[in-house]
Amino acid sequence: MAVSVEVKNIKEMQLFQAANMLFFRRGGSRVRWFRLRRGWALLALLAAVAAPSCLHAQGENLRAGPVYFDLAAHLGFEYNDNINGSTNFPLSDFIISPGVSLGSRWRVSDYNSISINLGLYYDWYMNNPELSSINNFLSISPDTKLAFSFFIENWEIELFDRISYSIDATDALRLDASGNVVPNSNRYGRFINIAGVNVEGDYNDVVVFASFSRTDVIPTQEDFNFTESSTYTFSAGPRFLVSPQLTTGFTGGFSFIDYTDNVNNDEWTYFLGPMVVWQATPLLNIQASFNYTFYNVEQTGTTGDTSQPSGMQANIVFTHRLSERYQHSLSYTRVIQNGYLSNATTTDTIGYSASYQLSRRWVPNISLIYDWGEDSGGPAPEVFSGYSVRFGFDYRHSRQLSSTFSYVYTHRESNLLERTFDRNQVMLDLRYDF
Repeated sequence: MAVSVEVKNIKEMQLFQAANMLFFRRGGSRVRWFRLRRGWALLALLAAVAAPSCLHAQGENLRAGPVYFDLAAHLGFEYNDNINGSTNFPLSDFIISPGVSLGSRWRVSDYNSISINLGLYYDWYMNNPELSSINNFLSISPDTKLAFSFFIENWEIELFDRISYSIDATDALRLDASGNVVPNSNRYGRFINIAGVNVEGDYNDVVVFASFSRTDVIPTQEDFNFTESSTYTFSAGPRFLVSPQLTTGFTGGFSFIDYTDNVNNDEWTYFLGPMVVWQATPLLNIQASFNYTFYNVEQTGTTGDTSQPSGMQANIVFTHRLSERYQHSLSYTRVIQNGYLSNATTTDTIGYSASYQLSRRWVPNISLIYDWGEDSGGPAPEVFSGYSVRFGFDYRHSRQLSSTFSYVYTHRESNLLERTFDRNQVMLDLRYDF
């Protein structure tokens, strides 16, 4: 089974970007979102990397002249007994989510290509219709992307633009008209656009890469105007092919986040650290990356957080295939990212996932996730912990039609009022790949 992530808030957007950076991979497949928070969103992505080949993938199925397309229709059903993550005032709902995804590829020449990925979805909340995204816009999935790639000798250059939009139930913090912190807001609509360039030079045993991007977060509700920002990020480094089984290297760079409103502090972030990908045995793969991150916070905001966070970020994944049918993975991540109303939030996450191919059609799977963390300061610094248990299965009905059934139980503890909660989710997702 493959797992995709719906980026629910700025924190998860940064986790999503961190996962992409730490894995040194491109692309990926989209799956139904799990509405997870913080480190759980990252671990869902880790599970996707560790999981076996996706039952859903069918490849390109349409052609118009030189352009190839992959068209798929989606239909999701979910029951969620606490969509707002509340201690004493939970909202339950039944959510229906139709959607369509379209991928296209146009090889302009032997050295140039244009690719487009588009995902449009609509979440219909039956008991809380004010949360239905059609009131504003259709949801645009985070993997919606326009890219142009070309080669100059040993160098590949990719120009890209990714855009996403969602409006849904979330437990984001916000400020009221008096500047007081309000937890468990039911609506947080926002555009997230990431535009930039990736450059990679391949010299056999040495690969040199660099990336520059700008990320814009544009909220559509006035209550969340304090999250509007632009982030500029540069990263670069080499990778060395030590042997066919071992790749090492390091990545360094910096980013600057500029908030439109003077609520959060503008920040410079610097990072540097090593990575390794080791195929220890034919059945055991180890991926690890570390970087030391240092914040230089400019006191431009009103949150009152005067901290200058710093520390080690880490991502370690052990993937073990016990047999042709059974595969499992163990992972640990430590991520430091900008907070909602604080300079930074540090999150540690441990996760385990496993899948067993019972037959050509059935693939049961399970994941266990535990995370803990804290904010660096601000008007309502949070200390939190929690765990999530998920089990389900993928089933292929035919070459085109497949389904995923999932049950997720989530428990979360917090020092903030109304941020400790339990949640049950039951989800059925259908996909038809034309």
